[in-house]
Amino acid sequence: MAEIRVQIPDNVLEPLKERLGLKKNTDVIEEALTVLNWAAEEVGKGRQIYSANTDGRDVTRLATPALTYRSNAATLARR
Repeated sequence: MAEIRVQIPDNVLEPLKERLGLKKNTDVIEEALTVLNWAAEEVGKGRQIYSANTDGRDVTRLATPALTYRSNAATLARR
């Protein structure tokens, strides 16, 4: 198992733990990595990730530098 040390400002971490109902800082990191891993797998399949309100409107695409890179690399590999 890898050990990672990261400094996250309390004003970022504590509200996130509260919104998610998490007790430990490591729980936040585990959740974040789970979502990031899923997102990387999805964009690797050529899919895009969106968020929308309950009626399917007001759509926003999730994009990060790493996911964009993964998407581009996957596109090139399929050619």
